[in-house]
Amino acid sequence: MIIGNEEVPMSSSPAARRWSALISLQESSGETIRSFCKARMLNPGTLSWWKWKLRREKRLNRPFVE
Repeated sequence: MIIGNEEVPMSSSPAARRWSALISLQESSGETIRSFCKARMLNPGTLSWWKWKLRREKRLNRPFVE
């Protein structure tokens, strides 16, 4: 993501921090993504996408740019 003239890693955005926290909760809960999201009225596809995107960014050690 570009803010001003600076490239900021997606993982530092408020949305990325929120979804990262939700992913951690889901993983530690032992629930499936589907049941975790259903109980919290979240879209399981969105949680899965953020999980993929944040892990990819970390693995490649580069920021996601929108």
